[in-house]
Amino acid sequence: MLTARKSSGQSPPPAFARQPISSRPSDAWNRLVEVRKEDAGDPGQPGPVALIATYRYNGLNHRVQKILWDDADPQTPDKRIDYYYNAGWQVVEERVDDDVHAQYLWCLSYIDTPVLRWRDTTGNEELDETLYYTVDANKNVTALVDAATGNVVERYLYDPFGRVKVLDNDWDSIAWPTSI
Repeated sequence: MLTARKSSGQSPPPAFARQPISSRPSDAWNRLVEVRKEDAGDPGQPGPVALIATYRYNGLNHRVQKILWDDADPQTPDKRIDYYYNAGWQVVEERVDDDVHAQYLWCLSYIDTPVLRWRDTTGNEELDETLYYTVDANKNVTALVDAATGNVVERYLYDPFGRVKVLDNDWDSIAWPTSI
């Protein structure tokens, strides 16, 4: 991690200069263009930086592509995800390496309210999972319901500031949501 250092005989740098330099560069429109992972290595010395993902945008400011890079071979992309949007800037389809991975249906009565998602969970190019979104009066997603069984897969709680807490079907916290 790189940080600004004080030179002898000079006043300390301002607080913003003492912050670590980001390994998530943005473009001129302040959009994330890549994510890199810094190797901890020797404390105080910058280590090798591995490219994790790159992002591409279209002229309407939609993120249209995410490329994930292989850890073993940093010159070879591991996976390419393409995003397709409707006129309301809502993602309607995700393709992984040209195969449909997920499709979304959005509510017509309110902006940005998802109704359901079809997803390929096995990688066999079949959308084998259907999840319904439930929402509260403010149109916040409160749960994902499996269409095949009617069981809740995930629950979401919001604090007064809008921060979300992801819970499993038994109201226990989970580390990694399945909705991603």
